[in-house]
Amino acid sequence: MTAGPAPNARPSEILRQLWITLPAPIATEIGAIVALLTTSVPGILAALVAVAALSLVLSYLRPPEAVTRIALLVAGPPLRYAILLVAVGKTWLANEEGMVPALLLLLALGFIVPLIGFLIAQARARRG
Repeated sequence: MTAGPAPNARPSEILRQLWITLPAPIATEIGAIVALLTTSVPGILAALVAVAALSLVLSYLRPPEAVTRIALLVAGPPLRYAILLVAVGKTWLANEEGMVPALLLLLALGFIVPLIGFLIAQARARRG
């Protein structure tokens, strides 16, 4: 049986636990925005750097509940994947890029960056 929050856990405890899961979605959004502004390779690199940096920084921050709630809304799946799909579409249709960079962008930002964020969060949760 895994150790998790008790059924009667307070909302502040749940928000604190959700806070450490935010690096991957925020990094995905950062990478997609960079890919929209430039090309796919800088977008992928920005997301990889952002997931590592945010994983380190966010674990030490203890924001108020309102900030956590806003961050969860901004980093939520609808906005994150909408930005990602627009970036992939822009990359696919760009003259200097094409299908392969677009699919690599989708793979990196849709799977690899969230996986890295999950693995870092799990490692930090086991340590802390």
